Amino acid sequence: MKTLWSSFLLAALILSVDEASADDVTFDGRNFLDGELKHMERGRLYFKTPATDTIYVEWDKVISVTSQQTLEVELQNGRLLYGSLEHTEIEGQAALRRAADVMTIGLLDIVRITPIEDDFLSRFDGSLNAGFNATKANSYRQLNFGLDLEYVTRQYETSLSASSISTNSEGSDSSSQSQLAIQNYRKLANRWRTGALFGLDRNEDQGIDLRTSLGWGVGRWLVQNNSQRLVVQGGLLVTRENTTDSDDNAYNIESLAGIEYELFRFDDPELDLTTGLRVLPGLSDWGRVRGSFNITLSWEIIGDLNWQLSFVDTYDSAPPGEDSSKNDYSVVTGVSWDL
Repeated sequence: MKTLWSSFLLAALILSVDEASADDVTFDGRNFLDGELKHMERGRLYFKTPATDTIYVEWDKVISVTSQQTLEVELQNGRLLYGSLEHTEIEGQAALRRAADVMTIGLLDIVRITPIEDDFLSRFDGSLNAGFNATKANSYRQLNFGLDLEYVTRQYETSLSASSISTNSEGSDSSSQSQLAIQNYRKLANRWRTGALFGLDRNEDQGIDLRTSLGWGVGRWLVQNNSQRLVVQGGLLVTRENTTDSDDNAYNIESLAGIEYELFRFDDPELDLTTGLRVLPGLSDWGRVRGSFNITLSWEIIGDLNWQLSFVDTYDSAPPGEDSSKNDYSVVTGVSWDL
């Protein structure tokens, strides 16, 4: 019986080691890692080994990679491929095993690799950030929180973005603004995507107690490689506004036009820049135009911990309330943690 149990435990250990070491990557011509491929995006391959937590390797330094997992591989031209990665003797190439054949792909043509996880929780990825600013002179206090989550399946990509900024200072009223945005997009050919949009906004300085938005959008990646991405989008939104000066609800129909740009560089000094502009001309409330602009710079401190500096500006040509401001901007600093 003891021999039987010993054999069983040894077999289980071998299976667990084999499962954890099913993938490998070679980089810089001589370094080799054996473990689990987590994902690749924004010019970084994230990899976990039995001896380390998840680390990353710059994608342009990788010369070969294999994985027994079922992967979604996205190319610069927007094409989506599915399969596992087999060994190849050609440096700088990947051999994608599909159902009926093996396809050779240049590594630098790949912009994203996502394991198609069976486990629900494993499909989530994201980051959490927080910051606090204070000055003694006027008892100024600013507290901010943020959360970004992404859920990926073979056909759909869902993202959630939430943020909250609360400001207090001596001699002036406290103010707060918060935002929640959920987007569910279906992946289409040639870098196109389309899907539903949902948002909640609160901005006391602009007289908005709660704004609820629901609509449909379409977007396309114009540039997508391992150093930068550029996407444009458009759509229609139906909004309901609860204002601070009234108990009545105002319904509006708005069009949406937006552009987002990301730049990421990993040579010293490391840089991660994200910026976006959204313009929402009113259709039912003709002449009213809302908009928002944001820019975020991020530097890695250590591991998954980053320092961030962000600027956000919101505009409303006809905000509700007599004393409401057309422009409301904020500058926030803090740290973020990759989940």
